[in-house]
Amino acid sequence: FEMGTLALESNLFLSPLAGYTNLPFRLVIREVGGVGLCTTDLVNARSLLERNPKALKLIETNDTDRPLAVQLFGGVAEEMRDAALYLESLGISAIDINMGCPVRKVVKTGGGSAMMTELTKTQALVRGMVESLKIPVTAKMRLGWDDDNLTAPDLAHALEDAGIAAIFVHGRTRAQGFEGTVNLTGIRKVVEAVNRVPVVGNGDITTAEAAKRMFEETGCAAVSMGRGAFYNPWIFKHTQHFMETGELLPEPTFEERIR
Repeated sequence: FEMGTLALESNLFLSPLAGYTNLPFRLVIREVGGVGLCTTDLVNARSLLERNPKALKLIETNDTDRPLAVQLFGGVAEEMRDAALYLESLGISAIDINMGCPVRKVVKTGGGSAMMTELTKTQALVRGMVESLKIPVTAKMRLGWDDDNLTAPDLAHALEDAGIAAIFVHGRTRAQGFEGTVNLTGIRKVVEAVNRVPVVGNGDITTAEAAKRMFEETGCAAVSMGRGAFYNPWIFKHTQHFMETGELLPEPTFEERIR
């Protein structure tokens, strides 16, 4: 799977999960196998520039934790660009911009799902980052602010024009939070809105069968799993095997889980 200049071994990705996708967790996921790209918990761009200890802890990594994307949030274009340049200098593989987080403290900064409501401003912010960086810039969005404002297809089209390398879509609106079920038709509309950019489907993928359904019903180029991987670190390996052979691997034994 290719994401801009980055060649990945698989099209199965680990989503950022606030409070969970830290270095030890990512290393376990990588050891089990099947994952193509891991992304850190979301990091405040301004805190990173201020070298805040909490922000530095979120981007903690090592040589075996590659390829690694860092997810940034913030509404100030210059801060987002400078934080991304700092991460590039540290050897990070890609920068993911959070445009989907529904949490109030993220939205009030102009980041997270607030970015889905201001297409022109968001497009300009992304273009500035893409033009400044050598590594790929991606975006993680939701379908829209609420059911009356499903802006994801329009935003995806605008971001493609700005040079984004991939678009991650969580199939819920900001208003839904993590309630209800994922709207696969909504993700398909994002896939259809772009010409070249790969779209990564996300949401409710807790089994290999669910991943296959996401691929088939949306036409997405890759899938990203968060809570599914938290409950079951074997999901990437099992999904990869299922997609290649149609066979479901047996669940890991109790002893293997303990190990």
